[in-house]
Amino acid sequence: MIGEKLKAVRKAKGLSQAKLGELSGVAGPTIARYESNQIEPSAEVLMRIAQALNVSMSSLMDTDLSVEEDEATMV
Repeated sequence: MIGEKLKAVRKAKGLSQAKLGELSGVAGPTIARYESNQIEPSAEVLMRIAQALNVSMSSLMDTDLSVEEDEATMV
């Protein structure tokens, strides 16, 4: 699910939920709800989150929970 991958990438980038929310224009508590799979982000929001994390949308939708080294180090 997107939530687990989002959390893994966010943590690999060293960002808090609040900081990711600030960078993507999404409230920190909403990021938490995405990560816990309580709600799914819209395509538009997922695109903003991916841009804030400097990764592709498809990488966030990938079910493989490993974080690619190049994705984790891109800033």
